[in-house]
Amino acid sequence: MRGNEPWLPVMGEFHFSRYPAAEWREELLKIRAGGIDLLATYLFWNQHEEERGTLRFAGDLDIRRFVELCGELELYVSVRIGPWSHGKCRNGGFPDWLLREDCSPRTDDPAYLALVAPYYAAVARELRGLSYDDGGPIVAVQVENELYDQPEHLRTLRAMADRAGIQAPLWTATGWGAADIPADVLLPLYGGYPEAFWEDAHEGWTREMRRHYFFTAIRDDHAIGADLRPSAPVGTGPDYRRYPYATCELGGGMAIAYHRRPLVPPPTSPRWP
Repeated sequence: MRGNEPWLPVMGEFHFSRYPAAEWREELLKIRAGGIDLLATYLFWNQHEEERGTLRFAGDLDIRRFVELCGELELYVSVRIGPWSHGKCRNGGFPDWLLREDCSPRTDDPAYLALVAPYYAAVARELRGLSYDDGGPIVAVQVENELYDQPEHLRTLRAMADRAGIQAPLWTATGWGAADIPADVLLPLYGGYPEAFWEDAHEGWTREMRRHYFFTAIRDDHAIGADLRPSAPVGTGPDYRRYPYATCELGGGMAIAYHRRPLVPPPTSPRWP
């Protein structure tokens, strides 16, 4: 609900730190013209704190300027704060220095949480006053990414971000792969790909992909990230009866990725027409 009216947001993805700040406005106008009214963006920890203790939010890393621009252009924002973001970023967005610390990342290890806390505090300072409740464009915050089996850690991260001053009406987590999400703490968001570019080469449909072409009650897609898990998920996932169905990762496939590249014969080939 938005302003006491039902709202069906259409969300798209744009990673502000991967694009020159001088061209943000033009790209956001294109996105809005395409029908998007909610924009998701990652914060990559290794970009904002490449060296421990030195935090950067200027230039192409200016998350505050980006969110304010989205608001000016009537785009709502979902910030994906990590600390582990993935997004095909080096170390999943973890700084190199973090990997040398004596701690267990992506857990409730106090040594790890002590490193996350000042980063969250810095992000909170940049986003202060930009929540929807304060008249700003931020309607959602995602903590972590693709964490399947540590609900208490997800609960901890939500509480830490809240205490730091990060605010939004909706708090989310990726829910595919039968993820164990703490009930009523984070809204599970799902994904789906009718062509899974990460699958091993074989004939016929990739696993479970055919169902994406039909209307069903299925929300979860166990194939996402299946190449990185040693075994299939065994849990039931979030109770879908508790939440509206929402997604944060949908794709039509990547036909030119990895082993699925099309083969185009050169003009000298006898097969060339």
